[in-house]
Amino acid sequence: MSIVQPIIRDQLVIHDDDDWDSVYHVEWEPDANFFTGSELRPRTPLCKATADHQITLARAAALIIRASLNNIPLDIPDFDPYKLTGFRKQLYQWMQAYNSSQASKLVLGDVTMTVTIEILSSLTRMGVEGEILAKIGPNLGGILQGTINPMSLLLEGNRFNRMQDGMELIQKMRGHLRQYLSSYATKKPVLNVLEVGASTSNNTQTIFDALREQKSVSYTLTDSSLSVLEQTKAGTTKDFLKLKSLDINRDAIEQGINPNTYDIILVNNILHTVNSLSETLANLRKLLVPGGVLALVGLSDISPAYSLILGMNENMWPDERCEQLPYPSNDDWNKLLQGSQFSGLEPATKTFDYIGQSCYCIISTAVASTQQLMVNILPGSKDNLFSFAEQLASALAENGTASTITPARPGDISSRFIYVVLDDGSSSLSEYESLHKAKNVLWISMGAGISTQRDMNIISRFARDAQKDNENLKLVKLNVKQEYPDCSDIGSLTVSRFNSHMMSDLVPTGMSELDIYLRDRYTPQDTTNQLTSTPEEAADIRKKCSYIRKKWYFPVLENLGPIPKGLTSPLGTPTAGLGPFEKLPGDIVSNILLRLDVKSFRNFRNLNAKAHRITETVIDCKDVMVHGNAAFISISRTGLSRHITIGEIHLALISHKCNFCEEYGPLLFLPTCTRTCHECLRTSPRMSMIGTEEILPFYTRFGMYKGHGNRSHLLKSLRKSSMAVMKVRDHLRPRRMIKNVRCVTVDDLFWFQEELGFETSDSMRALFDQEWLQYRTAACVQFPYLNTSTGVLEKGRSCRGCQEAFNERRLQAIATGTTYGAVANRDTCYSHEAFQEHFQNCEHAKLVWKNSERPGREAWFAANGGAHWGITERTEYCDRFVAQLPEVNNEEFWVSVGVAVQVLFYACLLIGYAKWHTLAASSGGV
Repeated sequence: MSIVQPIIRDQLVIHDDDDWDSVYHVEWEPDANFFTGSELRPRTPLCKATADHQITLARAAALIIRASLNNIPLDIPDFDPYKLTGFRKQLYQWMQAYNSSQASKLVLGDVTMTVTIEILSSLTRMGVEGEILAKIGPNLGGILQGTINPMSLLLEGNRFNRMQDGMELIQKMRGHLRQYLSSYATKKPVLNVLEVGASTSNNTQTIFDALREQKSVSYTLTDSSLSVLEQTKAGTTKDFLKLKSLDINRDAIEQGINPNTYDIILVNNILHTVNSLSETLANLRKLLVPGGVLALVGLSDISPAYSLILGMNENMWPDERCEQLPYPSNDDWNKLLQGSQFSGLEPATKTFDYIGQSCYCIISTAVASTQQLMVNILPGSKDNLFSFAEQLASALAENGTASTITPARPGDISSRFIYVVLDDGSSSLSEYESLHKAKNVLWISMGAGISTQRDMNIISRFARDAQKDNENLKLVKLNVKQEYPDCSDIGSLTVSRFNSHMMSDLVPTGMSELDIYLRDRYTPQDTTNQLTSTPEEAADIRKKCSYIRKKWYFPVLENLGPIPKGLTSPLGTPTAGLGPFEKLPGDIVSNILLRLDVKSFRNFRNLNAKAHRITETVIDCKDVMVHGNAAFISISRTGLSRHITIGEIHLALISHKCNFCEEYGPLLFLPTCTRTCHECLRTSPRMSMIGTEEILPFYTRFGMYKGHGNRSHLLKSLRKSSMAVMKVRDHLRPRRMIKNVRCVTVDDLFWFQEELGFETSDSMRALFDQEWLQYRTAACVQFPYLNTSTGVLEKGRSCRGCQEAFNERRLQAIATGTTYGAVANRDTCYSHEAFQEHFQNCEHAKLVWKNSERPGREAWFAANGGAHWGITERTEYCDRFVAQLPEVNNEEFWVSVGVAVQVLFYACLLIGYAKWHTLAASSGGV
């Protein structure tokens, strides 16, 4: 779904001596009224190591709570929980409630004393969350007594902000909120922004980034404790920033906040801080101008580790409770918001869930009136739209909006009705003349495909004629460009627009400039920062100025030979069925298949021709088979097929960004099915790989097994473990895998160390992080990007201009005896759209484009799609790692023992032969 609005700017795009004309550059920005989020990048795939990390943090927090409740009365004889006041009272009550809860019993059910010691002693090595818990644990008694300021523990070393910045869900929420606020600011100037609960989150910079193009914006940051707010925002110093005290549970106007002032109000962690949602929403509505935006963001249903950490901030606690409010359902949110003169949930509302963390972003618009209007759906006299009208009426009813269906054009027009016109292009303009007297009209154009000139003309003429008769008419047009539209989507968007667009007294009359485009899957869309070049010119630019990067110094996995026909072609005519499975609805079948791991999917697909055909009908599965077969085949070849699902491959296929940065990712890291760029593959510790040959020295030193069987024991332990163990390709014979060599991620190795039967120290961990690059690249494949907006399968494009610039700098550096750079630019890949943006800013690429013909001899590096290092270069790269490996090698020991035994054996033979020869000679023999 793409909802866009044009922003026209006067920009000089031609600047030479022959032509000084100004060209209007049209950029398409998302429309905030219909914004649903455009981030296609999938979340980091869930692996057991990540889940175990969160479980360990939860156990650590539960252990700290239990130990504190048991030890505080002993360590502090005069401690009286009934004398606690303020947030310390709520904190202590929450600790007691959690310690006696079923959740605590489940978390600590199988934790022995040995495990307890291991967990608490390893906190400082468990990221910033572990560091904070390690600080809180021994100081919790002083915090409850009031002798220790908990905020100093959180803010030391910027731990609190680092923790939130590192939480993936908060990153996703901030990106979503930033895009929405940026879209909103293109429609309506933003003058005043209010942030409530600013000390409980680190979202202020998100607002700054979203509104950076707005001028003269006034920001007011508030929280119930001004001293805590000043501590948390000490590093944020801006002239337009004001800090104020505001208790969200009291009337804001009585606390000196001006009513009807703010264009945007951002409320952090409202479920934790308020006593009553309805009262708080009513108070917030008084502060917003009509048409202003209320954004509620925060965490919900979080693990005890995050609850304990966030609980150190007194601003996180309400006056009356020690538990957060339950997260309301969508229906409850709509009732609460509409009851306080808000539009209800906007399409931009979104929630995020991942391993013990839940995050929400609630968006609603302040309206001047909450009057409930009736909806009259006009499908026309023909039957072809009547079925859709009934479905739309049902969808409206589910959203709490009453509606009627009138087949004929109504004669009597009432201001109490919103008239919904379903227009498929078969009716003439005269049939709509009676609607000139209406106050609210929603015009839904039902023609599939690109709008015809007739569609635009008839709506414009209707609006022009109606305005002459009725100056109070509000007209919104909805352009559906899907052959089979989803009525529930249209119904929810329609209700949202009724509440925030038609029922607001601030919205001007006349025809709205907003268009909704519900497109088919591969219908081209206008995107932000649309370049002025035509698609044909853009393709020519890519062809001449870029190349597909295929080689990255160390070889990556390649699927040699033809693609098996069974992946892309039907198996034959089905002769056997699948029993009850065939009776399942299509969406359930699709959901099941996407959740299957690769091995299970292959087993089901090869069951019979019917199963094979079903997998062809699920378009996401078919995309994986046709466009993502490089990953599918390599995952099967390397032994990872039971660890990766079809859905994870599809998510990586339709996302173009590296999971660790914002650049294009041309590679797929197979153990976690993560898209990555080469720089992150080379440097990120999350993709550290180590082989069994490098593990063996540590396994020998610390392992439970001693002697000749170490390698076989290690391989057997790896096979039995639940970690993702990967076969390693033989680079000299790419069609084969190296026998008795496996590699695993360093993260998995350390999380499964007990299962493997060896222990490690911090020094060993630091050594493991510096493994060889060859294992990282051996775990990757070149992976294309399926652009679902255009239907084009894109492969990463590198810039020829940057490659030529690199060569020039290298030659200059060789001549002058200095070092040279620009390798990072050469190694950067781009999507088609991103390369167009790069081309506009790259002078070297423009020089390549200006040359009428390519040089006779194209640069070897670009023509070859990159380069593989030779043995010498790879050895030089790896030497510094080899030098650090311990010299414990059990295999060398046994080889030397074997040689010694053989030498001794032959020596004994020679001595025996000599003695025999001497005896024989002395006896007159030989």
